[in-house]
Amino acid sequence: MPEGRGRQGCATRLMCQGSELDNLESRLLSGDKWGDQEVLAKNVRKDSPVACLLGLSTKLAVFINAAGSLGVLTYDDEEEEWYGQEIPPQQVHQVGKLAGEFLPGSSDNFYVFFQDASKRLVRLDNEWTPAILPAEPLAGTPLHATVIDGKMHVFYVSDKDHYLHYLSEEEEEDWVDNIMAKCVLDETLISLVASRSGDGEGVLEAYIYTVGRTILQVRGRGEGETREIGKVNREGAFVPGVEIEHARFLWAPIVMKLLKKYTSKSTDA
Repeated sequence: MPEGRGRQGCATRLMCQGSELDNLESRLLSGDKWGDQEVLAKNVRKDSPVACLLGLSTKLAVFINAAGSLGVLTYDDEEEEWYGQEIPPQQVHQVGKLAGEFLPGSSDNFYVFFQDASKRLVRLDNEWTPAILPAEPLAGTPLHATVIDGKMHVFYVSDKDHYLHYLSEEEEEDWVDNIMAKCVLDETLISLVASRSGDGEGVLEAYIYTVGRTILQVRGRGEGETREIGKVNREGAFVPGVEIEHARFLWAPIVMKLLKKYTSKSTDA
């Protein structure tokens, strides 16, 4: 695997923007100590997310470069190196985000989602063929793609009502737009993750990180519920504001996205 070869104990390979903020770097974290690092790409848009897709034979990292276009890195298992891959030009909105996920049941076929210069939500398949999706995303909305109930879902905030929406692919190329929660999200949002809740109710649930360092929980029960569950302090630690079940699982997906270090991780004993 390209990421996460531990030398001792548990090690994690992270992708993040380095001290030179226009660099995309790979860094080894073993316990609380940083190990080797490698510059993977230069001229990356500051504070932009990376979508990392690690399958059996498909290993890609998709990012936004400083010119606002999508860039792609592909990993060569034999050479154990990341290389740039040429794709057709795709221009991202000046505050646009991206997300990616493998198709249901596949570890090689994937979708990448991004907001284009016209604010439209665009889906790219593994041939890099674009399709405009039936959505009206808010400019700069965070995106999260995941498979739920065997269907591809992409979550976003709508420009129509500022509610959290999701598109689900009911059949191939048949996308249905849904409101997850009728809760107005007016604060500037940085990132989000979503899934079915693990509390036995099985409702859709999202955790959202805001520019004010607040973490919101949004649940798709009834008309929708939202509450602030804590903040991230300046040292990067999650400070809970309420009692919340499974709070220990909240840290990794939200804050790793915040720091632009979530992309992949694995462990070796």
